[in-house]
Amino acid sequence: MRLLLIHNHYRERGGEDAAFLKDVAMLQRAGHEVHVATKDSRRIKGLRDTVAVAWNLPHSACSAHEITNLIGRIQPNLVHVHNLFPLWTASILPPARHGGAAVVATLHNFRLFCANGLFLRNDRPCTCCLTGGPLPGLLHGCYRNSRLSTLPMTRQIVNARRSEIWPKNVDLFLALSSFSRSLFVRGGIPEDRIRVRPNFCEDIPPLGEKRGDHFLFVGRLSREKGPAQLVRAFEGLPYLLRIVGEGPELNGLKGAAPQNVSFLGRLPEKRVAEEMSRARAVIVPSLCFENFPLVIAEAYRAGTPVLASHVGSLPELVEEGKTGALFQPDSPSSMRAAVSMWALKNGADVSLNCRKKWEREFSEHVVLKQTEALYSEAVRIRHSTP
Repeated sequence: MRLLLIHNHYRERGGEDAAFLKDVAMLQRAGHEVHVATKDSRRIKGLRDTVAVAWNLPHSACSAHEITNLIGRIQPNLVHVHNLFPLWTASILPPARHGGAAVVATLHNFRLFCANGLFLRNDRPCTCCLTGGPLPGLLHGCYRNSRLSTLPMTRQIVNARRSEIWPKNVDLFLALSSFSRSLFVRGGIPEDRIRVRPNFCEDIPPLGEKRGDHFLFVGRLSREKGPAQLVRAFEGLPYLLRIVGEGPELNGLKGAAPQNVSFLGRLPEKRVAEEMSRARAVIVPSLCFENFPLVIAEAYRAGTPVLASHVGSLPELVEEGKTGALFQPDSPSSMRAAVSMWALKNGADVSLNCRKKWEREFSEHVVLKQTEALYSEAVRIRHSTP
């Protein structure tokens, strides 16, 4: 199949960027003709660029023209869009459809309804804008804690809702979890055109690492990921916590961390896999509605259990007592109890459960079959509609 995959890379690379690159590599390995169109938010420099990008969020004629020409040249059977914010914008969807290709969209976040894309306000989940429109987000300044910064996000959401640009031009939507699918349906995405396709990670040779007694965090060090609560939870515990990642909270966390917490910074993928294979468990202390943290699939691949917040999609990804445990979000005491309990678990049995779950649900060959079936379904839908 001739494919065109479209994505806007974030200024600070994260899980969405990694998931996009994994999709590209998986489809290429499977023998598909894969074309890629990307933009990079790192090209936005200075006030002038920022204002221009904000103004064009509801519609970018330049991006639409670019995709029109690209599709005319490539003639893809299917266009798969990932993140379009902020440089591509939804304005590329009509030319993608008018070019005759089936259009698939992976919904990595909640930006169709929420200014910050997280459904998070004051470190608590909030869905005020899901069904009633984005005005509450504007009033609260939910994007970067600023009403001025939230205004263009609000214009984007309002324009997309009024024009119905997404449901009119996307044949099939892909949610990363059943939880996120349910929210998208409540927000107005047609229920009969949204499927669940999880994130995945490719297999790697056994690393032969000896399992240790420490715990591990891997991810962006930002408030919504809950690293501050995690660091507080390890105060007074007789266990080590190793933190992999960077972000705006790094300096504050270093200043507040007890001696049993160490910071490793950003590591290459192979080093992360080694850290996971040695860890007693990977901890995902998120405060926001996670769709599907890629780190969970990577942990299971290594046979490493996951301790996670009971929020968003995480309860459907972690099998209590079998592949990990759940704790209350924003609760260091609940997290501390989960860590203390899990330190006494039978590691061999749990490790086998995790590895089997990865093989059954989140391995590349399983997700490739799902993806190819979904692509075929999208093409059928496209051919059956004008």
